[in-house]
Amino acid sequence: MTAPFRLAIVGIDGTGKTSVVRRLRERRGVEGDVATLHSPIFHEGPNAPLSGLSRQLHAVSLAADALQLRELKMAMLYLQMTLFGLVERAMVDAYAPRVLVSDRHAMVDSLAYGALYARMLGAALDGATVEPRLREHLAGGPPNALDATLDWHARVAARLGQDTTFWELPHEVAGVFTRSHDDLLAECARRFQTTMPDAVVLIDVPPEEALRRSATRDAPSSELHEHASALEGLRQIYAGALDVLGARIPVHRVDGSGLSVDETLDRVLEHLPAR
Repeated sequence: MTAPFRLAIVGIDGTGKTSVVRRLRERRGVEGDVATLHSPIFHEGPNAPLSGLSRQLHAVSLAADALQLRELKMAMLYLQMTLFGLVERAMVDAYAPRVLVSDRHAMVDSLAYGALYARMLGAALDGATVEPRLREHLAGGPPNALDATLDWHARVAARLGQDTTFWELPHEVAGVFTRSHDDLLAECARRFQTTMPDAVVLIDVPPEEALRRSATRDAPSSELHEHASALEGLRQIYAGALDVLGARIPVHRVDGSGLSVDETLDRVLEHLPAR
């Protein structure tokens, strides 16, 4: 089986990545041509594997936003991305696509969001205090969301040969971002069970426009970093991260300001390989 060309679409929250990937799927279909995946909310993709676990992890991630727990948010973004390589391989094995397009990419986005949340960390999480609050907040959501999250963390830690507890996870992950670029990329590949995409497209939109777009989406709440200053910081982190990646793989920039979903997709399609 020929390996697909893997294109990652990235950018700050509100740039339209998810909408663009959905529209691509509507236009091009899946079988034998273009397959798509959404990360870190993998269950947004039709027929995506591990959808139940993805929903449970996402519920805890949203709880971190609602409870203003930055350390927990970092842990959850990390744990969600540990599904990336598993979902990616399943989609390739199932559909044998010519092209695989991802809404975000575990390795690329970790360079941005990991660095952002590492800067925002405070004291270590006190599990005895946080866990009851979490369980109360998660009541009525996906069943067993926190238990599934704790179990998944234990499985990932065992695979990696770690003894870090769930509540210690944010600071353990933050330590990864103190490494050199080469070591960081190698560690991300190990943790997320994937490799660098063949190319990256950054959809660039000013934070103010991105926030206006985010306000219109069907979502229960905004994420902790969804405010102008954090998004501008994230935009700058992306720029630095893509400078690093640009020495390794092709990186393309699409100015999405004022463009519709279809117009943005047309710009993205310019960077897909010819049939």
